Amino acid sequence: MSETRARNMEKRRQRILDAARAIIVENGVDGLTTRGLAEAAGVTAPTLYNLIGDKDAIIRTMIGDGVERVWAKLDFDSCQTPLDMAEMIIETAYAETLTDQDYYRAVSLATDRVPGAYAARGDLAADHTVAGQRSVDMAAKACRSAIEQGYLAGRISAETLGLEMFISYRGHVRDWAQAIISNEECRRRQLSGFYLVMAADATPEFREVLLGKIEALQTDRAASKTA
Repeated sequence: MSETRARNMEKRRQRILDAARAIIVENGVDGLTTRGLAEAAGVTAPTLYNLIGDKDAIIRTMIGDGVERVWAKLDFDSCQTPLDMAEMIIETAYAETLTDQDYYRAVSLATDRVPGAYAARGDLAADHTVAGQRSVDMAAKACRSAIEQGYLAGRISAETLGLEMFISYRGHVRDWAQAIISNEECRRRQLSGFYLVMAADATPEFREVLLGKIEALQTDRAASKTA
């Protein structure tokens, strides 16, 4: 494939995703159809299928692109400690969500209707777990660094900790998407979940740091209720 052709394909792919984004923000996931999307993006239906796939594939691609945007913005080299790395994941994802809350709320709700759109790889066969696994890998990277530097004991693998951190994170995203909790409460719960998971394998000194972080979040939550 020539470089020019590859660039043109990527432009059409991005045009499709931009159109899908506009549709679900305005009409929700139920308003997203492959025929309507093809018309909005100015491509034929066969082109849409060839570049991305059916409606489920489009939703999987959209959530995957969001995760990749977060991954691209992470600068772990600037972090002084593994805890900074873990917090950077939450803060970066939170900031990305704020760039277009209506879109991320809609696409988050949509992923629950598409098997494997945003799930970690399980013990059963699952072909579509890229976005979830990428998220697990982010958290596991922070935990792996924490084990190497002696903050975590290493009795629980970095991959297991990363998985549990992702599960906690994903649950709070669902509550936020359904308007059960606010943006800031979602962020607090996600941070608290990360701290709690890391505390399960933390050295005594690091556990005290994590418990202090959790206590600070509880104080912040109480203050926000009385403000």
